[in-house]
Amino acid sequence: MSSKPILISKSRLERHSLTGKVAVITGAGQGIGFEAARALAWLGCYIIIAEIDPEYGGAASTQINKEMERHCAYFYEVDISSEQSVQNLVNDVQRRFNKIDILVNNAAITPMGPLSEVKLEEWDRSYRVHLRGPVLLTKLVLPDMMERNSGVLVSVSSSGAAPYMGAYEIFKMAQRELANTLSAELEGTSVYAFTIGPGLVKTTGALKAIEKLAPYYGKTVEEFMKMSENQMISVEEAGAGFAAAIALADRFNGQEIGSVQALFAAGINLLEKDRIKTTKEISKEQRMEILSTTVTVKKKLEEQQKGWNERNLFEKMWVYRDFTKHAGMTVEKWLDELRKVELYCEQENWGGVTSSRAPFHKLVYYINHLQELSKNYLKEEEELKTSLAYLEDWKKSAEKLEGLMKEIVNQ
Repeated sequence: MSSKPILISKSRLERHSLTGKVAVITGAGQGIGFEAARALAWLGCYIIIAEIDPEYGGAASTQINKEMERHCAYFYEVDISSEQSVQNLVNDVQRRFNKIDILVNNAAITPMGPLSEVKLEEWDRSYRVHLRGPVLLTKLVLPDMMERNSGVLVSVSSSGAAPYMGAYEIFKMAQRELANTLSAELEGTSVYAFTIGPGLVKTTGALKAIEKLAPYYGKTVEEFMKMSENQMISVEEAGAGFAAAIALADRFNGQEIGSVQALFAAGINLLEKDRIKTTKEISKEQRMEILSTTVTVKKKLEEQQKGWNERNLFEKMWVYRDFTKHAGMTVEKWLDELRKVELYCEQENWGGVTSSRAPFHKLVYYINHLQELSKNYLKEEEELKTSLAYLEDWKKSAEKLEGLMKEIVNQ
């Protein structure tokens, strides 16, 4: 066990701010789930390690109890794909604690390969672990949360559909929609639902998946990992991000966020931990231009988001889905990426600036799409004129930022 301070202790969150809360975390015997459990224990939670592997689960609870110097972690052997196993888990936890305050649907398996080659049995298993299990767990814990008007429901997403990952990603994306549905149904209550993605993390599960994936991309495992090394965070950082998001659940309700974003909100800025090395040089003029343009684009998107949030429920849901479809990422991920570029510029971290992989061209495409929608839906001439002028200004800023980012990457 490491003697260094637990990462969550470096945040602005108070040590025992979640004291007495009961958190069920599936797949918490190792990896990100374990680190999330550890951070939540530091925040004062009782931890239910719902894990299929008794060796990992037992070791995890023992380690957390030793580190926290109190008996706060309990291991339950659970197969999330089994309805009876899930029912037994909820019954036993509610019998022991009389409640469940937090549910983190973290358990995962990683079937990889071309759609034509992945066996139907693997698709079925993935569905039961990544979607049916989380739905069942939610149905079992939600009534009590609603009665007490208190609870947090967390879905764990991934990076989105990609070649050779369909049997995994499709159901992880469905879990994101589960959180979106819940947040809409629970609007106006103090039961919160959101989705969090850990980002790129070198876990045991991820490494096994990459071993399967790399050959399909014509790369070695090392080459595959190197493509994304600048974007990777540690397992503890990812898990601490989960815990921070739960502690700030009222802020993130209904959103899809990343661990880095949650940590930043809690006062931990991973962008400051080290500087990404680069041989590129960016002049002061380039830095100031990228910074000011990024701030403008971000401000416009924040203004749009504020207006969307004031719409009725179904309009709001449609607008957010339409944005993600055309802009390539969710609003939250775009704002997170723009904040990173802004901070990297302020820190003169050129490696960080050039490491951005945000699809700026897709944001421009979305604004074009929004202009066409305005022409079709705004009938009042003056309102249409004002809207188009606003969007044109936003588009010019986004196009400028796209050009600036291309320039520094290619120079």
